[in-house]
Amino acid sequence: MLVGAVQGPFDSFSEVNLVFHHFQHLVIIFGGFSVGYGIAILYSLSWNEGWSRFKALWARFNKGGYVAAALFMIIFNFWHIPQAFTFTVLPGNEGIHELEHAMFFASAAFLIAATPFMSRGFKTIYIFVFGNMNSMMGVLYSVWGTNLFAPYPAYQQNQFGLVMSASGLLTMTIGTFAYVYLTERRLNRALEKLPVSEPSDDLKLKLEEA
Repeated sequence: MLVGAVQGPFDSFSEVNLVFHHFQHLVIIFGGFSVGYGIAILYSLSWNEGWSRFKALWARFNKGGYVAAALFMIIFNFWHIPQAFTFTVLPGNEGIHELEHAMFFASAAFLIAATPFMSRGFKTIYIFVFGNMNSMMGVLYSVWGTNLFAPYPAYQQNQFGLVMSASGLLTMTIGTFAYVYLTERRLNRALEKLPVSEPSDDLKLKLEEA
């Protein structure tokens, strides 16, 4: 699906339909997410001493995951500036269009590959902020005036704004809730598997006093 999204009829249709162009970007980003998830799985493997050293350096570089999080946000925002968004589909800018796709893919893979180094609280805030940003961006596209995305037809701008605001709202609300709920369930299951230890003498004393 990822390969089909960047070439052939899929790519050609994105050049004449603004909403489809946005959908193309989502497919590329989710492709990067999948690769990043695969990279994150490799962290649990122990091959040799060189791999262990690389993992230690990678973990130190990605401490907190802030670099990857900031990079993805910057790239996503830049390529959704109307002038930058439409510049890539102008005749003669095929190379720029490919660069845009490569940056989306690479930054998405880097973001997910760095998630094991992010705190649960940071990831929750990031999902909420990213969704809110998309929602507000879509609203601005709809009310800012027409022809922001020339040479696309003006009516497609409102459609694009609606899609972005709706997807951003879903990410900000359902996405954030789903992440918190699922990680909470996973944490509770992990705690249930821990052996129950005998209460300390101080705890026994407090219980007796109560």
